[in-house]
Amino acid sequence: MLKEGDKAPAVTGVSYDGRRFDLGAPAKRTVVFFYPKANTGGCTTEAVEFNGLLDEFAKLGAEVVGASVDKPAANEKWAVKNGLRMPLISDPGEHTVASAFGVARPRVGVAKRTTWLIDPDGTLRKVYPKVTPKGHAAEVLAAAQEIWG
Repeated sequence: MLKEGDKAPAVTGVSYDGRRFDLGAPAKRTVVFFYPKANTGGCTTEAVEFNGLLDEFAKLGAEVVGASVDKPAANEKWAVKNGLRMPLISDPGEHTVASAFGVARPRVGVAKRTTWLIDPDGTLRKVYPKVTPKGHAAEVLAAAQEIWG
């Protein structure tokens, strides 16, 4: 498992709408949260809470990006249904992004719920290896304000 101070893996994720994200050297401060499955209770709670705080993250110069092993169509449908404004990386098939971050669970077919704060140079500033969806976005925002504020 990647830990604080490590470099993020040099991997590119692609959102359901085709946007590319170089997670090893992101264009700006980045919060990446992996969620197990779109359109499920805990994942929706977590994503909606992050969505509600996007403007606060933006004030810190940070972008929030969700990621799962769901197919692009599933992420898009979920985003539209819930008004999610953040990019959602789809990582089906080989689970390249989830595997690089050490959160792929191939036999289960989902990614382990985990969050990282990544500096533009790729340094992992904060890692949340065990996430409880409710209240997690606010917890991450507080850490981001401490680190990047």
